[in-house]
Amino acid sequence: MTIGTKESASTRDRTMIELLYFDGCPSAIEAETVLRRVLAEEGHSVPVTKIAVETRAQAVATGFLGSPTVRVNGRDIEPARADEPGGAMSCRLYRTERGESGVPPEALLRAAVRTLAHGDAQATISTSGVTARPHAEATS
Repeated sequence: MTIGTKESASTRDRTMIELLYFDGCPSAIEAETVLRRVLAEEGHSVPVTKIAVETRAQAVATGFLGSPTVRVNGRDIEPARADEPGGAMSCRLYRTERGESGVPPEALLRAAVRTLAHGDAQATISTSGVTARPHAEATS
């Protein structure tokens, strides 16, 4: 374990960060970059599992809410959408202070990552009204 990290070895062993995306998603690489930066800045050295969603059936099975989707310990980073069934093969747009973006806002990622310090995937994530919505269908 790296000195100065917030998670213990047992917390790190049960922590799961997932980045779900579809091939060709124009926002997936930047989302991963921002996610990894936020994890580092918050003192977490947990791995990010990248999941390429390739079919509608896989989208339904994984609860995919659009690309890119980030989940912390199985819960979507956006509280308002965390219980949606998913199944969308579409780009995901997040509303930010500057308009819509295909990249999850740093504040949303940071709030979700901060729940790791408590070891509680069900912790309330406060994001000051940042929301996300699905966008246009992707073509296969």
